[in-house]
Amino acid sequence: MKKIPTSLLCLFYVLGSGVSLRGQEKVQLPVCREMEQSGNLYAGSHNPTSLWFSPLDDVLEFHADYKLERGDWHDVDESSKTGHFGVGISGQRRFSKVVCSGSIVYDDGKEYGRRWNSTLQIADDNPFILGDSIASDFNIQRFRLSGNVAYHPFERLTLALQLDYDTGSSANQTDPRPKTDGMHFVITPGIHYGLGSGFSLGLSGSFDLMSESITHDVIDPRESYVYFRFNGLGDFSTISTGTSLSYPRDYNGTEYTGAMQFAWDGGRGVSNLLEARYASNTEKARDGGAAFTFLGGDYTRTGFCVTDRIRLATSRRVHTLTVGWEHKLGKGIWYEQTAYTDPDKNNQLSYKVQSSGLKNRETQTAVRGEYRFDQLREALPRFTLDVAGRFEQSETLHYEGDGYNRRYSRVTAAVTASKYFYFGRNQLTATLGAAGGSALSSSQNAPERLLEGYTAPAFEYLTGTWLGGQAQVRYRRLFGNLWVGLYAHAALACYQGDNRYSARFEGSNRQRYTFGAEILF
Repeated sequence: MKKIPTSLLCLFYVLGSGVSLRGQEKVQLPVCREMEQSGNLYAGSHNPTSLWFSPLDDVLEFHADYKLERGDWHDVDESSKTGHFGVGISGQRRFSKVVCSGSIVYDDGKEYGRRWNSTLQIADDNPFILGDSIASDFNIQRFRLSGNVAYHPFERLTLALQLDYDTGSSANQTDPRPKTDGMHFVITPGIHYGLGSGFSLGLSGSFDLMSESITHDVIDPRESYVYFRFNGLGDFSTISTGTSLSYPRDYNGTEYTGAMQFAWDGGRGVSNLLEARYASNTEKARDGGAAFTFLGGDYTRTGFCVTDRIRLATSRRVHTLTVGWEHKLGKGIWYEQTAYTDPDKNNQLSYKVQSSGLKNRETQTAVRGEYRFDQLREALPRFTLDVAGRFEQSETLHYEGDGYNRRYSRVTAAVTASKYFYFGRNQLTATLGAAGGSALSSSQNAPERLLEGYTAPAFEYLTGTWLGGQAQVRYRRLFGNLWVGLYAHAALACYQGDNRYSARFEGSNRQRYTFGAEILF
């Protein structure tokens, strides 16, 4: 685990100074998350000045939970059995012209029988993955630290700065024993300015610094293992432990994001937020450490998205409609290299670059929509309905040999309903939901190597039809100034596909359970 940065002073002030209820009724605390969603037009935007517009004043929350997952309906490089224990603390405090918020979250988990992917925090769509074919049990630890300060010096002007630090490590005790350490550090400044007549303009940007390192430790050198250096669509090159026993890899990357928000509040509960966002990400993989240098691939991604949120609110009802469009383009540059022994370095293994070029190109476009209805009474939520859908198209071109490709379009949808009960010093929330997804069209032409064991199951999971549901119960009781609560959540997803690309998921499902406790004051 890497060291924690010392710059998040506001976070520690909020979490360590204590919180009073002077600006907030006790009865609102159990439903503070719902109040944030229904009462803050800027919630979820890229601009950290959204903190200033939060309807919450002072809140401090502790939680501890255990999450477990079972079932074979999962991606090919994920686990059929996982267990994670997590604890966290978060808080928010409002002063006259300043609002501070922060959170600390720690997660300690185990994932059983996982293989093919030893990475931890690189981009999900980065094709340059390092892994092995040995199923093993991974111990995973994650630590997240976040702090945000919003400052309102003048009537029309709001400034904010958010810092996020996310670090993690994973390791297992089965040869070749990959050990991974990763880190993200993100700084996000933002500004919001009122233009008058209900109009306002916001600008925000973020810089994400990423690093990750993977090493291996083979205890029994009599056995030979193979490291797979993937470069997209199931294509790969290999190196054995006989050539490089530990085989280290380092990822380094940066992501720049810029966003603009244009908002309008017409009064009488009518408001609108339009946000446009652009992001550029680069990640480079370098293998060998101090022993040698192998260029493991350069990945770049650019993305653009536009989101519009319309909110109609009265004292008893809030209607929120959100629509969005997003487009991203990912490119992977691969280096063809030959191995040789360098006589100038005591016959040490070295690599010579023969050529380089575009190896993998992925284009993805998506349209999404969401409608949320909140029924209120005395400013408290009584019922919430959320309906969401997404349509996505993707094309991947892999430039190897005569060329390979993968194309699909798919839809996903979900509906969730929550009912809130208040009786005396007790509060109960009951939630039910249903979801599903299916491909409208799909085709794949991929390399034959690892097709049945890796590439075909991965594409079947991506495009297969599934249906699922969820249920959640949260109970809280007020003891003095403390709300003490228990919660449980269960979700089930079942494969309903026709085994078009792989029969691995026939009759499979995925079960997710969460059990936890919380304290709010």
